[in-house]
Amino acid sequence: MQDDSNAEIQQLTVVLSQLASLLRRTGHPRDTERADDIESVISLLTTDKAKAIEELVSNTFWGGAGSYIDEGINCSGNEVDHRNAYREYRQLLLELLVNLRAQGHTHRWFDDREELLRHWIRNPDDEIVIIRHPS
Repeated sequence: MQDDSNAEIQQLTVVLSQLASLLRRTGHPRDTERADDIESVISLLTTDKAKAIEELVSNTFWGGAGSYIDEGINCSGNEVDHRNAYREYRQLLLELLVNLRAQGHTHRWFDDREELLRHWIRNPDDEIVIIRHPS
């Protein structure tokens, strides 16, 4: 059982580390702040996994205004190809969501967020956002 837990932590850590790295590369102060927050969650995974998971399935990541899925990334000139940066950001969020779901964690908006992320990855020029909030 401990090995499963370690593997789960490792999977999440890899995705979160890549996400934090991408956010740092943009050079935008808000993204740097969010990278710091993600690195705090990574540290928390080893000391208090339940609390880290609570954060990873919270509205901070998957909710509406101000969430990671809502804000996207802020390419301020340091990211040479912001189109690829947006695609990478969305792929990492999707990978995080899929990993969380595979580990048995959920958020009431996961279905809509997964659909939205997959749509954006397939159609990078389409910024139409259709988000249904379950009651």
